[in-house]
This record gives sequence, C-alpha cells and structure tokens, in this order.
Amino acid sequence: MMFACCHPAIPPESQIALTLKTLGGLSTAEIANAFLTTDDTIAKRIYRAREKIKQENIKLDPPGVFDLSYRLDNVLRVLYLLFNEGYYSNHSDSLIREDLCVEAMRLTYLLIHHKATNLPKVNALIALMCLQSSRLDARTNALGEIVLLEDQDRSKWNQPLIQQGLYFLEKASTGDVLSEYHVEASIASIHAMTDKFEATPWNKLLTLYETLSELNPGPMVSFNRAIVLGHAMSAEAGIHELKKITGLHDNYLYQTAIGNFYLMKGAPKEAKLSFEKALLMTKSIHESALIKRKISKLPLIQHFY
Repeated sequence: MMFACCHPAIPPESQIALTLKTLGGLSTAEIANAFLTTDDTIAKRIYRAREKIKQENIKLDPPGVFDLSYRLDNVLRVLYLLFNEGYYSNHSDSLIREDLCVEAMRLTYLLIHHKATNLPKVNALIALMCLQSSRLDARTNALGEIVLLEDQDRSKWNQPLIQQGLYFLEKASTGDVLSEYHVEASIASIHAMTDKFEATPWNKLLTLYETLSELNPGPMVSFNRAIVLGHAMSAEAGIHELKKITGLHDNYLYQTAIGNFYLMKGAPKEAKLSFEKALLMTKSIHESALIKRKISKLPLIQHFY
C-alpha cells in the first residue's frame, strides 16, 4: 500500500505526507515537524493529493515488479521518517514510540527480502535503523527522563543490534551509488563503536557530515554538522556555524544546542537565554524537564566561572 500511495502522478512531497498520514498514522503536526514546515502546509499537501486521486481517478493499486524501483525512493523516505518519529517522537508526552521503530524496521526487512528491492540503499537504511535502535534502552533513565548521548550507559547498548547494523552496512557497500542512508549509517556506526563519549572521533564525523551536506543539503543536516564542528574545533566555532543556519531559529533543539555551546564556552548568562527560548518552543514534557534541569544547574556553573 505504501508503494501504491507513492504514485508518480502525485507530487513527491504529497506522496510522502499522504502515506505517513493514511498508513503511518502520524498526525499532521508530526508530519509537519518532519518536513520542518507548518501544519497548514501539510494539511494542504494531503488535501491536494486526495483531490488529485479523486479527480483523475488514480488507481492506488500495488505496482508491478517493474514499477517498484521507480517508487522505491519515496517509500524509503516514508520508512525513514516513520522510524525517526518513533525514535525521537514529537508527541507531547512520549519521547520514544518503539512501535513505530519496530514497524519501520519490519517493513524495511520485507524490502530486503524481495529481489527487486534488495538494493544497497535499502540495506543502508536498515543498517541505520539497527544502529540507532541499539541505543533505545539507554536513552531514558528509570524515571523516564532523557539521558543525553554523552551521559548514556553504553553497556546498555544492544550489541546484537549493533552487529546486525554493521552486517547490513557491509552489505550496503556493494555497488557504486552512495545514498544519504549510507552516510547516516556510517555516522551511527562510529557512535556505536566508540567506547566513551570523550573518545568520539569528531573529525571523522565532520568529514561524513560534509559528504551528507552534499548529498542531502538542508537545515537539519547543517544543524548536526555544526554540533559536530563545535566538538571537533571549539564551542565558539559551533555557535558561529549554528547562527549561520536559517529556518531553525524557532526550533527548541537549535536553541538548546546554542545554549550547550555557550556553557562549553563558559558563558552561563547567554546559555540561560538560549535555554529559556528553547523552553518556550518545545511541547514535549520530557524535553521541557531536561531544559529545566539545565537551567537549574546554571547558578552553580555561574558561580564556578
């Protein structure tokens, strides 16, 4: 049905939005967040897609084997976004929705087991999902609070999933086409194989993000690249790169990242301003609690400096 919804007569972004809504069960707000746009824009895309189907009497029948490859990229995008919503949910009271992660992985496994879709980019996507999923148990503590990557107990990372991810990443290395999923899976593999946060090879990650920026330019790729740059070079460099990005100033993750770099730089007053902006922007109770914990520690940091 996902292949059917990704009909070439429908504009690509509308295909993806329609599929996430009707088959993925995501809300308009969740889809809008994935596209970094407004609820109204997504609602219009879905409406136009449905109207086009109705007016042109488009048959949403499963395509034949020959047509699968022409629709595969948008189906992969749907699965990628579905997994991301599960891994880092934008639901107000759910940080992780494992059901979405599991379903996205299940459907991607089905693609691997079909000879027409068992391609390197599909193996790269399932590798990424396995490597990311390996950290799920360590991302929250017993109280349900967010545990950041630098504070996670890496002994809780699921080693069989990491090994499975590395296996699929190796399978994805065949062929001569490099997809964004190859690069993202490689980034995830570096984190998965690093024993402690302090040993993270930031320069290697920066090189991968440079490649990702060429393959899939966009504000979120630039955002992640800026964070890696800040760790590889300096907090000041990270802040400088973040401030060059347009379109994310109303995003709580963006403001939190700037606040984190101000802390690294030894500027708690500026950090507090950024954290307070982030607090106004997030709808997640878990993210709000994390930001509040950061703010509550600022007086101690300010006194230290």
